[in-house]
Amino acid sequence: MDTVDAMNDRASESDIERRLTALEAASDARRAELRAVLDDLPAALSRRALVRAAAVDLRRAPGKVDVVRRGANKVARTVRAGVVRRPSTDR
Repeated sequence: MDTVDAMNDRASESDIERRLTALEAASDARRAELRAVLDDLPAALSRRALVRAAAVDLRRAPGKVDVVRRGANKVARTVRAGVVRRPSTDR
């Protein structure tokens, strides 16, 4: 009986090692795919670069007055909504 158990243990160990090798290979393949995807993504922008790009876009955009007017109206609506909002009396 001990010999059979030892043979089964060796067989199960080799099976486990085979499975681990397959998992490691799959993991390495996924890691390579993720690295390829990350290489395709653009570099991260700093806040300063983002604000600068927005300012350049605004400077070049036609209808700047309309853009500023819409932005100001949105801010005013938000402020009004905050002032008008009353606490709920439902309890």
